[in-house]
This record gives sequence, structure tokens and C-alpha cells, in this order.
Amino acid sequence: MLGVLRTVCTVVGVVVLYSAVVAAVWVSLVRVAHSRARSAADRRAAAPAPGPPDGAERRARSWEELPSWLWRDRAWAVAVVLLGAPAVRVRTAPFVDFEHRRIDWPGLLEECRGWPPDQRTMVRSAYEMAFQAPTGATRAVTDPVSLRDVVVHLDDHEVERIRVAMQIRRGRLEPAEAITALG
Repeated sequence: MLGVLRTVCTVVGVVVLYSAVVAAVWVSLVRVAHSRARSAADRRAAAPAPGPPDGAERRARSWEELPSWLWRDRAWAVAVVLLGAPAVRVRTAPFVDFEHRRIDWPGLLEECRGWPPDQRTMVRSAYEMAFQAPTGATRAVTDPVSLRDVVVHLDDHEVERIRVAMQIRRGRLEPAEAITALG
């Protein structure tokens, strides 16, 4: 009986000693990693910030390169989801100015009158959903988007964009999540 007890104590002692050694090694590795991360963060903080010298946010060069403030602005996120749709993104880009946070709605609405019905419906939907404040563009919208326009002119992907834009506008979907998911 004494031999069994001695064997059990030896095994338990070896396991405890092994665990202590592994814990000591782990703590050492975590400390080294932490100090390296701290040093890297200090170097990044000391480096000059990239970007324009006046501190203004750099203008996006494409629909894939969006400014960071967009993730906090639901109205703009709705506009980006719809105006950045593959069917219209090339045509709508010249009317969107991220740097000055402005969309040339009168010009865009006037320009889209000659576009195919699906593209025109996306632009008009963006205008109607994105911004509630009346502007000069209100006069340019003589025929608001109808449910029939959506059903007849838009394909499944475009209808999904309309649905996502509605969810953003209602506050049921975060702009960053929606824009990232749609790509």
C-alpha cells in the first residue's frame, strides 16, 4: 500500500512541477510579446501621421476606398450602398465628393434621366432614402420611385441593395456591416 501511495505522490508531484514550468515559460513569453507590442505602438505613435498636411480626410479614389467617417453616418451609408452598386458606380462617382461630404443631387438626378430604367431607379432610390432635407434636387424628381419601378426594373442583387439600404436607414443594420457585406 505504501508503494502505491508513493507512486501516486510522485506522479502528482511531477505533474505539478511540469505545470509550474509551463506556466513560467508562458508568463515569460507573454511579457516579451507585450513589451515588443508596446515598443511597436510607441514607434507608431512617434511617427508622423500619413495623409494631407491640413488634417482633412483624403478624398476616396473609388467606391472601394471609403472615408472612415462614413461608418458613422447612416444617410451617407445608404447613399453609398445604392450609388455604389455595380450597375451605376462608374456613372455616379463623379457626382459624389467624399472630401467635402457632398453629393451633387441636382446634377446626378438630371444626368440619370437618360440612363436605363434600372440605373435611374437606383439613383432616385438613393436620393429618396438617403437624405430627408429638401434641396434643389427635389424639383428634379418629378416622378418618385414606385414599388412598380423596383419590381419591374431591378434584378435580385439590386433589390437586395434596396433592402439593405432600408435596414441601414431604419437603424436595424450598422453601416460598416452592410457596406462590408455588399462589397
